[in-house]
Amino acid sequence: MTEDIHTERRRAAQGADGVEQVRDITLGTARAEDYSATDTSPLEDASVSMLLELVETGDAPTRRRATLALAERDRDTAVLAQLGELARTDPDDEVRQFAIEAIAKLDGDPAIARDLLDSDENQWVRAEAAVALDRLDRAGHEQTFVTLLEDEASAVRRNALISLTRIRGEGTRDELLEALSDPDDRVREWAAKLLGAHDDDPAVDAALGSVLEDPEEVDIVKTTAARSLGARGEDVESLVDERSSGTQMAGDHMLDQVPDV
Repeated sequence: MTEDIHTERRRAAQGADGVEQVRDITLGTARAEDYSATDTSPLEDASVSMLLELVETGDAPTRRRATLALAERDRDTAVLAQLGELARTDPDDEVRQFAIEAIAKLDGDPAIARDLLDSDENQWVRAEAAVALDRLDRAGHEQTFVTLLEDEASAVRRNALISLTRIRGEGTRDELLEALSDPDDRVREWAAKLLGAHDDDPAVDAALGSVLEDPEEVDIVKTTAARSLGARGEDVESLVDERSSGTQMAGDHMLDQVPDV
């Protein structure tokens, strides 16, 4: 994307290790293809071989679009191999993010998601890898999600918290209560949201009540805590469904905000 002086910097709260999370959004000179890279309609009739060629030879927006288009094709060994290569090595962050999303959709190898969680420096790629791992082998990676609760990226911590709650149910109470003190308000919001599944628990009631009384807490976390207090025992999956909750995280890909069921 072309750089100019009109650059807006969106700053999130500091992560667990004090690393400030910064996303740069360049305004004014971006090409139209940069904004339309998630629109795969121009490639609806493209063959798999053509898409594989595009992800090797196209510019970044073309590679992004072709990567997402491959996710709509039938599961194929050659496609999964190419997507794995893209996820691990493509220089464009969004191509890597879309590639691991496509791998998850095509029931690919969870080892690729583990590799990205261990090695990719981009927080959004790793957040997508956590989503992929949840979809491909949630139960088999319980300890991985426990470890990811300490990740420096808030989106990774949030997705790990959701996955762990799906695995353990109310057995995630202690982790959720601890996450109410997370430095990032979106993680705190999701902790408050998921605590809505805990019914008749004095410790949970007290913790959510403390959120409401905290003069320094942000409104979205307080609103979520109040909602959880009024809807105790709600099903976890209904709490996770962002399509009706209005909790989309800025910068997340529209097709994969949180781990799919």
